[in-house]
Amino acid sequence: VAFFDAVINLKPKELKHYGKLYSDAQHILRTILALDAWTQSGALNAITSASDTDVAEILFLCRRFGSVIKTVVRTPSLLDYPDIQHLFGVSSAAQVDESEGQNIESQRTVQATSFIHGPALALVNRHQQSASKVDSIKLPKNIVDDMIRRTLLERLNAVIDKVDSMTRKSRAFELCTRFLTAKQCAGKDDGTCWRDHVHEKDLNIQQFNSRFRMHILSISFIDCFTAIDRSFTEERSRVTKQKIWIARLFRLCYPPTSRYGNLSDITPELIPEYSSVMPTVKSWLHEGFRSLRPGVQSHFFLTNLLMTSLLATAFDQKEADTYLWRGQWSMDYQAALWEGLIQPTNKLPVAGSAIRWFDKATRSRTNLGKHFLDHVLSGRVRLDIDVAIAFAEELCAQLILNHYSHTYTGFDGLTMPRSWIIRAFARGHSLQTNGSIPWSFTGTLGIFLEVLTLKRDPGQLQMQGRPLRDILLPARSNGIARICRCLALIGCNIARARDPVMDVLRRLGKSPPFRPEFLGYATSRNWTEVVKTLTASSTPSNLDELINIRQKGIIISSVSGIKTITCPNGKILLTNLQLSPHAPVIALQCGALLGNGGQAPQKATSNEEEKLQLESVASTAEDQKSALIIQAFFRRHRRRAGGPIPAAFEDLVRKLDGAVETDRLSEHLLLCLRGPLPHVLAYLKTFHETCQTATEVVTKEMQTKNHEMLDELREKKDEIRSIHREVKKISKDIHPSSEFYCHGLSKILVSVSDIVERVQQIPLLVSKIREFADCPEDADYELGFSPS
Repeated sequence: VAFFDAVINLKPKELKHYGKLYSDAQHILRTILALDAWTQSGALNAITSASDTDVAEILFLCRRFGSVIKTVVRTPSLLDYPDIQHLFGVSSAAQVDESEGQNIESQRTVQATSFIHGPALALVNRHQQSASKVDSIKLPKNIVDDMIRRTLLERLNAVIDKVDSMTRKSRAFELCTRFLTAKQCAGKDDGTCWRDHVHEKDLNIQQFNSRFRMHILSISFIDCFTAIDRSFTEERSRVTKQKIWIARLFRLCYPPTSRYGNLSDITPELIPEYSSVMPTVKSWLHEGFRSLRPGVQSHFFLTNLLMTSLLATAFDQKEADTYLWRGQWSMDYQAALWEGLIQPTNKLPVAGSAIRWFDKATRSRTNLGKHFLDHVLSGRVRLDIDVAIAFAEELCAQLILNHYSHTYTGFDGLTMPRSWIIRAFARGHSLQTNGSIPWSFTGTLGIFLEVLTLKRDPGQLQMQGRPLRDILLPARSNGIARICRCLALIGCNIARARDPVMDVLRRLGKSPPFRPEFLGYATSRNWTEVVKTLTASSTPSNLDELINIRQKGIIISSVSGIKTITCPNGKILLTNLQLSPHAPVIALQCGALLGNGGQAPQKATSNEEEKLQLESVASTAEDQKSALIIQAFFRRHRRRAGGPIPAAFEDLVRKLDGAVETDRLSEHLLLCLRGPLPHVLAYLKTFHETCQTATEVVTKEMQTKNHEMLDELREKKDEIRSIHREVKKISKDIHPSSEFYCHGLSKILVSVSDIVERVQQIPLLVSKIREFADCPEDADYELGFSPS
């Protein structure tokens, strides 16, 4: 009675209690009723003004609401249960005999109180409408069921849109940077500034992780958004939401000031839903990266590429390695050339230089990163300046770490902010020594300062979507201070680079006006004053203090404002750097830290998350590796392939199940046959047509070209035919009718690793055919791309 009273009168507090209670008990019927009423009770309005804990609780319940709606939509049999029908105001009607028994059709009765009575009424003939407005309506079962699912998804999408809109102006999501740095904000008193105004002494790692938790919970809930009609508008809305939230997550992880936490502070153990929510975040990053191409929204191409790459490699380096080189960033050559995304010297995509920096095995990665920044600062490309600064900081930290990694004294004397050290170890040092790069990189940072102070034309560089030249100095000053800090840290760690650093800072001092954020650097007369400014800017921060690493037994001279720690190995280093008993997630990407002291977060053990695993135990390491590949595919593709191909694979499953008398089919194999392989085969059909078209084009060329060109065209045609033969061979092997899946009289079933090995040949063939024809990009064949 109390529950129905709360539903009827829309009591938010009681509905929240019942929503938690019934969702924990996995009672679908009551969970839908409680949470649907809760979303309509005005509880969501608290998102804009509530505390971070309360907002996180609201988002957690929203995520459960999305989950239970998706469960009903994806489980058609649930609508046959009388209790579920009663909730939705429908009932099963007797079968109707039409045309003298020739067509017997199941029907449902839609009651006048049903939430789908209005849409159902629109399907009734006009002469019946007057009588049907207050009466029940009988319609075919499939129509009623589709109407229920559609209406549920529409209600869910409406809630998602509302939450998405309200979180963009939520006080709990964003801190006021001006209040934090200048200790004042004019908008705080008059109410025009909606951000949270927190004193620096109140900032801690728990609060930062609470904000990160709200971001990933929002992403997880917004991921439930469904393009019901598959229309361009719906798909575009979903993609837009995705890009906006990736950008918001990036700004949280790479804030304009280090005083309230950053990427190095994300700690899985402080976020209850981390294990269950992060796969969605990683999937978004993967999907977002794979969709980027220079010819589509070129204004944001490079910005989105860098944001996605920086986050993806920080959250899971191994998974990111599986797709960073499989993106579309090298396509649309003419569009890329027009947008300045092609390097003038070697005619290669400039995005490649940035992506190669993330590859730890690339010997010249530091030089490639610097080369990328040089091209960006030339002003020929559109890139958000905050993203460029974040990349410059990462490159600077890696440059400093690389300097120490190639010296006999090891890391003794290394001085950087705490978060920089953690990220630098995670990004890894280069296999090649720095050489003269510190000096040339100092010059690059000098150009960066000239661009930020507008002494040099910023070209197409932007800040928050506006041309950088239109941004006032107060908004640019934090970026200037961050680049000055990079220069100071290079001088602190590489003594021979101090003179060029001082030259850059003196040039900055010749062009007033100065802002408090970088005044100390611009007016420094010697190196001692630079160090004093550096330590002064780091001292107020409890979350990102300046650290000096020393080896055990070495006498140290303490410098005011710099914390000295002694650590002979990575285990002690991580212990001294982390602000909680648990390791931050980015430290888990570093072998030097993880192998000695860090511990990877344990996999979720709840019943809900165990269901997400492909199988409880894999037979071999190779099968487990293949299972991860398939699992990654399911994170990218949210629905099965259509058409007759999946039906043929279902027939194959039944055939194989009958052939195996002792053991049931492996779940790895079942998921592979029902999920990725139909997509792969469908893509190979497109690939086959591409090869045919390319052959026809060359044949026509041979009929019109001169005799001297025929030999070259014959070679081209032979190469295309060779590729075509390989495509047909793979298609024949993995076709459902192939004997590849069950060998001989012994009835030995194919292993998942054999399937993956066969499909691994496709990416190479795709790259070959692109020399002769425009082959469509598709993620389906990536089943065979191993996440090594």
